[in-house]
Amino acid sequence: MLKLFKHRKPGGNAIPAHMTTLSVSWLNRQFHAVAVHRGVIEGRWEHPGEVELTGSFDALLREAVQKTGYTGVNVSLLLTYPRLVQQVVDLPPLRGALLDKLIARQAQQQKFFAGEAAWAYQPSVASKTSQRVILHLLPRTLLEQLGQSCRRSDLHLMSVLPASAVLQQ
Repeated sequence: MLKLFKHRKPGGNAIPAHMTTLSVSWLNRQFHAVAVHRGVIEGRWEHPGEVELTGSFDALLREAVQKTGYTGVNVSLLLTYPRLVQQVVDLPPLRGALLDKLIARQAQQQKFFAGEAAWAYQPSVASKTSQRVILHLLPRTLLEQLGQSCRRSDLHLMSVLPASAVLQQ
């Protein structure tokens, strides 16, 4: 008999009880925010209409905090952006500082935009002779602008995730 679902523990999809964050998704010009306080969703807000990723993050963030009633300081952002690049990279079987150094070099070589790259990576399915990672690249200037927008609102940008990272998890 074929089963098309997995059995999960009760509460397996629950938000962790220690989490307090303003979770923001800015996907396909749609801006959504969810205020989470100690694992409980306390407010939701969606910006009406589409919003371009330009200088509007400050105002959107302030409105999201106000509309959701968020009282914490941490912000996590799920983002799609035209210059956000994901590359699959084959690397020799290294670990630790050597791996980080090689990935940093690959990040600067693989980028499709001017300026320095901010990067993160996720392990992927390895081949027999090498390890594979998914390299996420974003212009460092954009990451710094998002962080500054948060600081101007007395918030702390904890994470910026591309949509593909969520799909892999």
